[in-house]
Amino acid sequence: MKAYPLLFALMILTIISGTSCVGTDQGTPVEYQYILRNESGVPVLIEVFQASSPEVSQTSISLNDSGELIRNYTDRAPYSGYSFLSFFGGDSLRIVFNGEKNSFFSCTGIVENCRQERNPLNPIYSDSLNEEFIITPEDYQAAILVEQ
Repeated sequence: MKAYPLLFALMILTIISGTSCVGTDQGTPVEYQYILRNESGVPVLIEVFQASSPEVSQTSISLNDSGELIRNYTDRAPYSGYSFLSFFGGDSLRIVFNGEKNSFFSCTGIVENCRQERNPLNPIYSDSLNEEFIITPEDYQAAILVEQ
């Protein structure tokens, strides 16, 4: 019968030690740095919007030639990751080159749209903690003339 107080003490000690680490560990923060750089040779305006309402531009980003936009993001548990979709804040982009030409990109769940080689929203440009997307002279050449 004298073993019961010792057994009781061991059970209490086990419960206390098992719960002492619960609820405070938030994991190690993950740091992302994404860079958008314009090396096209002309200024660009990037209009960001949702494909469901293309007439409403959510935001726009202006970059002079050789200009860049850097965004840092700290992800914490539960981790959600970061991508150029998060960077831009929309699922569609219109890149306007010097008001003369434009390119349209989207990533709306149709895999073929996302997978265009030079689509900044393509997941291949979002598979690392540090990513850089460069708008090139070839992007400018491939863009479509804006109707006047």
